[in-house]
Amino acid sequence: MADLTLRKKTYPGGIVCLAVHGSVDSYTIPRLDRAIEGLFKQKIFRLIVDLANVDFMSSAGLGVLIASHQRVDSEKGFLVLISPPAKVKEIFVNLGLGSVFTFCDDRPSALQHFKEPAES
Repeated sequence: MADLTLRKKTYPGGIVCLAVHGSVDSYTIPRLDRAIEGLFKQKIFRLIVDLANVDFMSSAGLGVLIASHQRVDSEKGFLVLISPPAKVKEIFVNLGLGSVFTFCDDRPSALQHFKEPAES
């Protein structure tokens, strides 16, 4: 069975980074989904998801990120993905989602996206 570890770090301005380590598959996806839904229940819609240490992501994992992006967008928040492995980012691009999501190389770059003025 695959293993998944989630680590949460809170930054000023209500920004939360959720670092995902391991495999995001049918066994582990409920944990990721619950973690993100838990943030939404706390009214946290300024979210960074660090995928640098993800070694596998199933279509269900992509589905959770797509649904999360839609929810964040509907709440006037912002979602940034950090360093998805090339094979994972390629899936986003092939599905036409490369321009929908914001991708950054590291946390400082991701945090910069939240310092820019919000668009009306």
